[in-house]
Amino acid sequence: MAEPGSPAAEVPVLVDRLFRRTRSRLVAGVVRVLGPGRIDLAEDAVQDAMVRALRTWPFRGIPEDPAAWLMRTARNRAIDMLRRDRTGHEAQDRLVVHLELLASGGRAEDEADGRHLLELCSTLPLAPDALVPLVLHVMGGLSAREIARALLLPEATVAQRIVRGKRVLRGGGVVPARRTPRNEAVIHQVIYLMLTEGHTPADADEVLRTEVAREALRLALLLASGRGATPASHALAALCCLTVARFPARESAGDLVMLPSQDRSRWDTALVEEGFRQLTRAASGDTPSRYHFEAAIAAEHVRAATLAETNWDGIVDLYHALETIDPSPVVRLNRAIALAMAGRNREGLAVLDALSAEGQLAEWPWFHASRAWLLHRTGLESSAASHLWRAMALGPPAAHRRLLERGFDAPREDPPSS
Repeated sequence: MAEPGSPAAEVPVLVDRLFRRTRSRLVAGVVRVLGPGRIDLAEDAVQDAMVRALRTWPFRGIPEDPAAWLMRTARNRAIDMLRRDRTGHEAQDRLVVHLELLASGGRAEDEADGRHLLELCSTLPLAPDALVPLVLHVMGGLSAREIARALLLPEATVAQRIVRGKRVLRGGGVVPARRTPRNEAVIHQVIYLMLTEGHTPADADEVLRTEVAREALRLALLLASGRGATPASHALAALCCLTVARFPARESAGDLVMLPSQDRSRWDTALVEEGFRQLTRAASGDTPSRYHFEAAIAAEHVRAATLAETNWDGIVDLYHALETIDPSPVVRLNRAIALAMAGRNREGLAVLDALSAEGQLAEWPWFHASRAWLLHRTGLESSAASHLWRAMALGPPAAHRRLLERGFDAPREDPPSS
């Protein structure tokens, strides 16, 4: 048994971290040379590489570049698997040639893999209901449970769609079609949902999933820098930059830190600057997307030096514009909070009353938490306490529950929402 603090004891922690951070890149690297019909094989090769790392690194030592070691091992493992498959000679030859050209699995190779997978997913002839879960699973490394939460679908339904998508690709004869606006929108949705999962994880034990959000950011920037990048691609990249930029201040000692309490000096200024550059490029189109409005809202938050200097009236207007594209209950809830922050408490309560009557958010803890906070602001303490207890009774994640238990001296931050 390895002693705490020894290199052998560090290996499982390192491999787990690498799996979370690099899984999608590793799968993308193998899929790039095997083709879309062998996603299962790519995933198995990556899993085997992780297992081999757990078995060998405690005795042979951790490689100088662990991620590159995993990529080489996964690709070599894929070769071994293909050698047992008589139908795999063509793919095997492609893989061997590709391996001969590899140096150390550096950044350029990562970018090539990422671009290839983005292009592939933009052109696969699958229906969106099968393509979105499949791409979230392969590119985002999300489980069926996490995808089901993001899409508001039963877990069994999502699992079936992933299997069906793989079966279609594995059946052979799948020729990627011309990229279409529909599939482009699918890729945008996938990146957005990855960002959402990173910002507000499905796992109750995690405050943030930084590795998932940063992978969304990486893919968004690759998409925005590619040929034919659309204004929506730039707007999505801006949203990713401006959201992830605040991550360093959003968590402290395992607790969620809301916007009013965040140390703004900890925000990533380089990502903020890149976010504004992407937002400028997004302005070239005539028809704004939902990502334009959400990125503009995020920009108002990071532009303000203090909470008091935030342009809340402008944020209210942006949420109102977003409603014309996405009149979802979550968008309306966020507008109600912005109204309250702009000093228009009664208007905010009216929006929440209408949402309550519709009942769509009745089982969502943050609806009751938001209503409790707004009632508290207007001095209706008894009603506020009732909704606070309702929010906690609905079983929010542990970090959110601790936040609720501390009361409502500060409003919650508006997260990306599905």
